[in-house]
Amino acid sequence: MSSTSGEQQIATLLKRLWHHITPRRRGQFGLLLVLMIGASFAEILSIGAVLPFLAVLTAPERIFQLSAAQPFIKA
Repeated sequence: MSSTSGEQQIATLLKRLWHHITPRRRGQFGLLLVLMIGASFAEILSIGAVLPFLAVLTAPERIFQLSAAQPFIKA
């Protein structure tokens, strides 16, 4: 069995399975998919927020040189 025919067989089985699922469960599956994608982006943002924090911890003198940070530093 080649990989192409195996992939086609899996696709056919998934289509058949999809038709056996009730519309309510299909909607729940779609909502779950959207929530999973949203959680993935939130995870990326949280990891991205840690990196600048670590940069400030390792080299705090660099933050004082940024003009955008001056109003916050003075406050």
